[in-house]
Amino acid sequence: MEGMPSTSGSGPLPEPQQHTAFSSPTKQPGMYGDTPLRSPKITYSDRFIPSRAASSRLDFSILDRETAASETPRRTAEKEESNGAYNMLLRSELLGCPAAPVSPDKTGAGGVAAGLGSFGGHPASPSKSPSRKLFRYIAGDADTPTAGLPTMSPYARGPIGGDDSYTTSLASPNRMLRKIPRAPFKVLDAPSLADDYYLNLVDWSAQNVLAVGLGTCVYLWSACTSKVTRLVDFGEAGGAVCSVSWSQRGSYLSVGSDKGEVQIWDATKCKRIRTLPGHKQRVGCMAWNHHTLATGSRDRAILLRDVRAQEPYVQKLAGHRSEVCGLRWSPDDRELASGGNDNQLFVWHQGSTQPVLRFSEHQAAVKAIAWSPHQHGLLASGGGTADRCIRFWNTTTGQPLQCIDTGSQVCNLSWSKNVNELVSTHGYSQNQIIVWRYPGMQKLATLTGHTMRVLYLAVSPDGQTIVTGAGDETLRFWNGILVREGSALGGLPPPPVSCAGQMQAAAPAGPDDQQPAGSSRPPSEDLSPRLFQAALEGNLLVLEHLLDSGMNPDIPIFLPWRFAPLHAAANMGHYDCCESLLDGGATPGLGDGMAWTALHWSAAMGQLAVTRLLLRRAPELVTARTATGHLALELAVCSGSHDVARIMLAEGPLLPADELLTVLGRGGVAAQPLYAEVARRQPLTRQQWARLPSPCAGLGAALPAVQARSSEEAAELARRLPPADRRRLFAIACCLARMTRRLRLPTLPAPAMARLLALSAA
Repeated sequence: MEGMPSTSGSGPLPEPQQHTAFSSPTKQPGMYGDTPLRSPKITYSDRFIPSRAASSRLDFSILDRETAASETPRRTAEKEESNGAYNMLLRSELLGCPAAPVSPDKTGAGGVAAGLGSFGGHPASPSKSPSRKLFRYIAGDADTPTAGLPTMSPYARGPIGGDDSYTTSLASPNRMLRKIPRAPFKVLDAPSLADDYYLNLVDWSAQNVLAVGLGTCVYLWSACTSKVTRLVDFGEAGGAVCSVSWSQRGSYLSVGSDKGEVQIWDATKCKRIRTLPGHKQRVGCMAWNHHTLATGSRDRAILLRDVRAQEPYVQKLAGHRSEVCGLRWSPDDRELASGGNDNQLFVWHQGSTQPVLRFSEHQAAVKAIAWSPHQHGLLASGGGTADRCIRFWNTTTGQPLQCIDTGSQVCNLSWSKNVNELVSTHGYSQNQIIVWRYPGMQKLATLTGHTMRVLYLAVSPDGQTIVTGAGDETLRFWNGILVREGSALGGLPPPPVSCAGQMQAAAPAGPDDQQPAGSSRPPSEDLSPRLFQAALEGNLLVLEHLLDSGMNPDIPIFLPWRFAPLHAAANMGHYDCCESLLDGGATPGLGDGMAWTALHWSAAMGQLAVTRLLLRRAPELVTARTATGHLALELAVCSGSHDVARIMLAEGPLLPADELLTVLGRGGVAAQPLYAEVARRQPLTRQQWARLPSPCAGLGAALPAVQARSSEEAAELARRLPPADRRRLFAIACCLARMTRRLRLPTLPAPAMARLLALSAA
């Protein structure tokens, strides 16, 4: 970038690191010295004779044996690396040698070191380049915190029989903890990054662009090209930037100011689309839900804005008694969670004017809010300095689940897209980043490096990299924090998990299955695992790139299970990936090895938004059966995904009433409200009404439709209502009759009175 001085040092500066999805890791020359280690080349004849170079010395001196082992080629050392713990046990217990402590993983010196120097190049937009030292790489490593396995005590006699966790992990056959890098692989300078707990100034888009609010400006940093663009400049009269938020597809950026205005920008054209007034004070938090933008302000109001409508907002939600500092939509886009400086956490249903759930257990401001993408209705929230707790809530039942005291101010929470883990950033007094494994809430790593409160957190589109920002005016990028164990973009991913059990990873597909028909790519280049990986992890950017390159979206990955990318995206609830796959030619009715379609996967896993999408695109999937004869509706009912089952009953094609009653009967008492959808959409015979439970909770919702259809059916419905509902209907019928007599109103039609009296019959 122009005007940016380079860091000290001689010689050409290394190129900035690109995102891991677009570059493969390379070994830096300075990582292990000037000359990289290389294995000696060994040539074998047609008859295999193993090399015994490492074991040619047969003396029994322990020192000589260790010296000979150090001369072993790297290939042999890597193979024996997994037996290090076993060798250490033998040496300690049999030979009496002290156990060498396990050295922590060497974070790549090419991480921060490779990023030294300025970006170079010009901004990607016609906007003027900033003259300050913006987003430059800064020298030096972050303070290395404790992460992974703790070091062994020097006073331990041996690794067997100790009481510490390290010896226990060696003596037990449990798998070792995932190795998490201790230091950020990239550190950027971010001048004027505000140290304000109530603001949200960092967000990462689905197009792999990072937006950062600095003072009165908003800058965009591309993770693909490392180019910086100044998008917004309010100037002194326009006020400071208080919040930034990308739309779900990453095309539009909303910017909130301290003047109470919200601006919508087209990031690709660097053009402002519109300005939305409505708030009286600063806008500190925002959340997108397709075309709806929710904004929270210090004026204690939440405004829901439809960016397609002319009005500045379509609905106003009032309930908080202090500044609204946290907003998050649920993964199914039906519920909005809001946190405020009044220590309250509210949950709003879409279209409601009052919160349906109120949680007041926090003792400080609630800014950190995160919905779990793995469990329907699971909400996590974190409190400020006086609270210091992470709390988990079941929004389906309205009950608290768990409370963890972190010991410091909770600033941000974010769930992993790939595994059941979450990361939290903290302020006073430790300024740390913690990776947790849910539901046991074990600490997988505690990372430090920021010298002030870690107020800002954003996750990359592939879910494998996080960026944190703090009042120390730095942005730090951490890799390997929220990734699946053994997962890599180019590797074969683990299969998803279904409600019926784990999918077993079999052998990869053969060449005939992996090569899509009509593809122009070379036969030797196999990109099918990457497409499946992108669909599994919700990486829309990589998925669309592979589809544009001619990949067959229906290509199976695991045999004989034959999982397709659409199955993985539907299983994980990635709406945008499912939509892109369908637009790219994916077959909605394609079944896997057990004839499970994408609708079966979304219904079994409770993915409401994906189920609606599939019902719109392929409504005939409602009648599709698995190899064991199960409907998607049956999987939703048996797995407890009643919201998905209700949508399938209300919006899907009609199924025979007897079959629907049989399916709902397997859901038990919890599935009773679903009978109302069956009674609403189709007439039932007396024998079919007899199959309904009595009393049947929620059956009164079908009253208007049954009323208009038949008085006999209305009487059957009334007999199966709970006692409280029957008394209420009887009172309504009596009041209507009394009003017609006293006020001398026209008499109600006889059929209407007959139906009302039938409803009141016990």
